[in-house]
Amino acid sequence: MTEENYDKEVHVDGEQTTLASTNRKDAAGEQMFRKAPPMHYTVKIESFSLLLESGLEKYETDHFESGGHKWKLVLHPGKDTEEDGQVSLYLAVADPDNISAGWVVKAQINFFVFDQIRDQYLIIPGNNGIERRFQKMKTEWGLKKFISHKALRDMSNGYLVEDCCVFGVEVFVNGSPSKGESLSFVKNPRWALHTWNVNKFSTLGKDCRYSEAFTIEGMQWKLALYPNGDYRSPGKHLALFLELQNKEVFPPGRQLRAHFKLLIKNQEAGKDYERTWRAWFNSKASSWGFPEFILLSYLKDKHNGLLVNDSMTVQVEITMMSSAKYFS
Repeated sequence: MTEENYDKEVHVDGEQTTLASTNRKDAAGEQMFRKAPPMHYTVKIESFSLLLESGLEKYETDHFESGGHKWKLVLHPGKDTEEDGQVSLYLAVADPDNISAGWVVKAQINFFVFDQIRDQYLIIPGNNGIERRFQKMKTEWGLKKFISHKALRDMSNGYLVEDCCVFGVEVFVNGSPSKGESLSFVKNPRWALHTWNVNKFSTLGKDCRYSEAFTIEGMQWKLALYPNGDYRSPGKHLALFLELQNKEVFPPGRQLRAHFKLLIKNQEAGKDYERTWRAWFNSKASSWGFPEFILLSYLKDKHNGLLVNDSMTVQVEITMMSSAKYFS
């Protein structure tokens, strides 16, 4: 691999590193820069402030291959409420459950953040450039303090421009295909509210009832309603779920984050009955919601105004949703 713009070698805290001609300091000390992008994977965060606001503790990218093994990049955005907020970055084995006890891979890792002003990448060697062993008992390595929120937001660094930032990783096996993804969060997406009128409630029986399909941000959804509860609480509660219909678009390792609100409208002057949830939707977990959404006794109480003339109005509103675009 050919490195660009490297000038000289120095020693920082006992570790040898390389200074670029555009010499700057970050919290981790002197680092090196180059023009060439990461060889193996990049992730573009198109709305970092919304990522923090979402409360997401970590984001795992799609899988990519290097050296005959599959990996994923794991990003912990940190908490905006912390005085010394940090972004953490790790390289992880893509499917740790399927590796044997004797499986061992040695690798050197470079992590990257893109300087959008100078069109160059800051390189931070993972674990000070030391070769690391990936095995059954240790399936990820990285940097807990990859970059501080303060350094990321410093406009002079060029890492966060128009709420967008780019991170990357290299695993030292030459000749691997370069792949990546662009992650964005949409707050209050268009057409995010869907209304379902449920009539003749007393005649619906025990089987699950589905709303018509509806589309939000290019994804198809349905509401699933169990009039007398599902197997977890039969006869006591109404169960209500949001289901992703076109889950086949998510191969292993890909997923979608959604924050949503499920509610039953009050048909009189009272307050709607609502509950909120946050979940990852993927090919194996495509339905999320509440097996005990509301007590049937409360729903049927005429004083609550939720079930009137044996009819009710159910709504779902998606308040935030992630979107990932994949490229190679």
